[in-house]
Amino acid sequence: VFEGMTHTIKGRIKDRLRIKNDDWLLVILQRFKVFVLVDFAWIFFKASSFRVAIDYIRRMFFVNLLPIVDGSILNYGLDLFGLTVVFISLIVFYIGQSFRRRGRAYTLVCAAHPIFQWIGYMIAVLCVVCLGIYGSGGATISFNYFMF
Repeated sequence: VFEGMTHTIKGRIKDRLRIKNDDWLLVILQRFKVFVLVDFAWIFFKASSFRVAIDYIRRMFFVNLLPIVDGSILNYGLDLFGLTVVFISLIVFYIGQSFRRRGRAYTLVCAAHPIFQWIGYMIAVLCVVCLGIYGSGGATISFNYFMF
């Protein structure tokens, strides 16, 4: 239905911008559009009622920062340990991305003394092992696909 309703408008835009039907960017955008529309439609299959689906969609697009401020974010499934891991991971990710964007991450690691390189590698391995084994509250969890 969506495709039929927007067919003429998309045709005019493609003609005006001189975009061919087999253009790689158009193909990627079309695949992304299908992915988003299918995911959006799944909301209505999962929700117990139309009102619940609309409320879920509303919550997707309007962010409520109050749980972060008043501490009730801990009621959503993460304990303080898990929340700390998330925030530390975000900070480490941001630092890594800033080095990567500047193109200095590889040269920085290569220029460091081998002892510091190995310390960094061991810290990375320790983080993967510890954060991969421990779940909520620091309790050990088994691998998701262990019995697969």
